[in-house]
Amino acid sequence: MINEVKKAIDRALKQVRPAFRGVTSLLNTASQVSVAQIKGVASEVLNNVPVFQQFGFTSALPDNSDVIVLPLLGRSGLSVIIASENGKFRLKGLVKGETAIYDLQGKYILLKKDGGIIVEAKNQPVTVNNATVVTINASEKIKLVAPVISLNGS
Repeated sequence: MINEVKKAIDRALKQVRPAFRGVTSLLNTASQVSVAQIKGVASEVLNNVPVFQQFGFTSALPDNSDVIVLPLLGRSGLSVIIASENGKFRLKGLVKGETAIYDLQGKYILLKKDGGIIVEAKNQPVTVNNATVVTINASEKIKLVAPVISLNGS
């Protein structure tokens, strides 16, 4: 009897799909939750898989991003993407305790372990609001709007 129950449980568990890795191809960010097409195990294609992200953060995954897919209730048709990575574009060389926001063009904001903040704009405009002190290294122009401006230089 116990053996039969064990076999029945084993059969049921084999029908429940565990989390798996996939690779993104298409992405649609037009709705409330972004959805992606992914290639999973054995070139399986899943369409309109929701891409869940942390509140306050959003990104549009580049094609060929690695993702972790969680089939809810163990079913592929109820899958969601719960994590993503694209090492080709990820900012490298961070030390423990540092955090960065980055994009595929090399722009980033780096929160340094020592308390500093680095903004790499890649020759694009930057707007800073409500800062007490700002140091900017710009390749073309600095535009400041403030009641008091203190400049050091020649």
